[in-house]
Amino acid sequence: KEESSLSSISSSNSSGKFEGVLKNSNSDELWLCLLDHYSTVINNTKEEEATKVAAIEVGMHRILQCRQAAGRGLEAHCFEPSPVSYQRITQSRRRMKDMVAKERIHLYNLAASSTTNDTVEFNSAGGTGDSVGANDVWNMENYSNNSTAITKAKSASLVKVQTIQLDDIVSPLLKENKEIGIVKIDTQGYEPMVFEGLK
Repeated sequence: KEESSLSSISSSNSSGKFEGVLKNSNSDELWLCLLDHYSTVINNTKEEEATKVAAIEVGMHRILQCRQAAGRGLEAHCFEPSPVSYQRITQSRRRMKDMVAKERIHLYNLAASSTTNDTVEFNSAGGTGDSVGANDVWNMENYSNNSTAITKAKSASLVKVQTIQLDDIVSPLLKENKEIGIVKIDTQGYEPMVFEGLK
């Protein structure tokens, strides 16, 4: 199904933009290309026959891409485990003026993982380097082994975050005949555990 979707995007894009995005590995442009594809599908289908399409974003940091999906008619399910970032994201959602798009956004302050209702230690400074575990992913330091990193850890605020399997969200959507159009995962090296929860 994914291959047919990508093929239809490629064939319908005479400017070659999609091929260029793939060659340049620009994830932001690829996200927008896929959203535009599904937005066209949604808008060109009779309302009574329309298949609702969902986009899933794991590891948000900010609301931008979730809002882009909702603004194009997709149901957006977006996960951000960092309490600091999640608070900022919910404030951004409250300020949205497009009420229809706002209702399509579903936010989860949970860590997508291989299990549900467990907890993981999370480095929650509110930055793009927030991650599961006591590691500074940008400086390649472990908080437990480095005194400088320990100081950073205190300011970063290590917190316990509840986990959830993506299957817990995806399965009900599929039962409602909704299509999972796009899944974006950016979890600073925790991706294998996320995929473990997506069977």
